[in-house]
Amino acid sequence: MKKEELKNPLVIISIILSLVFIVVLFKTYFVDSTIRRYEKKEVAFSEKQDLELLATAYLIQNKDLRLNRIFATPTTDNRFNVAAEYYYLKNGEDGLENYEEILELAKEIFDSEYVAFSNFEINIDEEKCGKQKFTTINGIIYNDNCDLEDNVFEINDIYESNGYYVVEFYLGKAKQEMVDSTKECHDFEKPLSYNISLTDLRDDKYYSEDYFKCCDSDCTLDGIGPSRDELLNQVKNHDVIYKMTFTKNEFGFVFDEIKK
Repeated sequence: MKKEELKNPLVIISIILSLVFIVVLFKTYFVDSTIRRYEKKEVAFSEKQDLELLATAYLIQNKDLRLNRIFATPTTDNRFNVAAEYYYLKNGEDGLENYEEILELAKEIFDSEYVAFSNFEINIDEEKCGKQKFTTINGIIYNDNCDLEDNVFEINDIYESNGYYVVEFYLGKAKQEMVDSTKECHDFEKPLSYNISLTDLRDDKYYSEDYFKCCDSDCTLDGIGPSRDELLNQVKNHDVIYKMTFTKNEFGFVFDEIKK
């Protein structure tokens, strides 16, 4: 374009209008659409409660949960077990023998007809140590040792975004194991040294601490339970939030995926 043409008012107006059009187009199709895509929408209280129970059931029943380093899909689902845990969280111990009803519930949660019955175990210990459990293997409530491996988690936020229902949560995979002890105790007591560690969902360890206590007749590990609050603080300090997403159909919420 020649310099003389640039001085023409019509040309100048055309250039300005073209620039304005480009800016508006960019804002409408790129900026605004991106904002809408990540916009958080409020979820009804009843839906929020249900999503929290579903996410909690999933995280309780998938203690070996890990994320593939390439894909977001978790390697395990334990679908029947998740449905049983969700059923327990909603209804308590009554009806845990209703395996057919739980199976149908699992098919709805995972939107699949290919869900098979599997033996599940429900921790009904109020202190969450894991000693008291209901199991399909025994068909009764029984006492066991405290859980030495468990997911330590806390729900952070629940909202709707881009057509998905999202549950954000902090989570660390906690493990307690006995280690050799060099400590000394009083007479008639034994030294017990143990380590508690935390790893993320890619199995990268970010916390490891040794502990020690003296014990007499009951010289066993206390499990993750008593250290849960302290470990949860460590998880939050690590500041990794995961997202569990759900869709919704005529039956209710359907599990989608977990991602970082």
